[in-house]
Amino acid sequence: MSLIPKDKGFFDLFDRQSAELVEAGRLLQKVSRDFVHLQEHAETFGELEHEADITAHEIISKLNRSFITPLEREDILALTHGIDEIVDLIEAAIGKARIYHVTEPTKHMEHMAEIIMKSTLTIQKAVRELRDPKHADRILSYCIEINRLENEGDFAFRTAIEELVTNHVDAFNFVRMKEIYEALEDAIDQCEDIANLIEGIIVKGV
Repeated sequence: MSLIPKDKGFFDLFDRQSAELVEAGRLLQKVSRDFVHLQEHAETFGELEHEADITAHEIISKLNRSFITPLEREDILALTHGIDEIVDLIEAAIGKARIYHVTEPTKHMEHMAEIIMKSTLTIQKAVRELRDPKHADRILSYCIEINRLENEGDFAFRTAIEELVTNHVDAFNFVRMKEIYEALEDAIDQCEDIANLIEGIIVKGV
């Protein structure tokens, strides 16, 4: 019998936060295929980011009011901030594309956006399963998949930078493209950080 207190309130909020994360991933993937409406996409993402911030604040507020929590307090805080950080990093990538007036996405941007999309979906699956400690093996398999996606993202980033060098891209275009690729890589790395955090939560609960 599990000694972990049950509090559906926290898990419901985590489900909402992870759903907002997936929506952020979907919007990024849409942006990576269509820079024509980049300004419109950026405005839509700003609204989504605001909603995600509200959810994060609700979780933290609930944590401050709660004496008994279903997960360790520091894990709830880290998970909340970590997921919110992914949304912020995705917004940063879109923002850089807009500020630098990039008019056409590259195949590498689209590939990295796809990796982020898959990672957010897998994080959502893992978060949903946190309600039941009996699903530890399934959750760990999701974490392994996110780690695999991070490795794929590293390769995609290196390939993108190598192409910039090989093609002798001028200094301005090199800098602006590199910054966008770095922002996308940061989001992928943060997804892996969340996977590692969730894995730690599971290991402590076994």
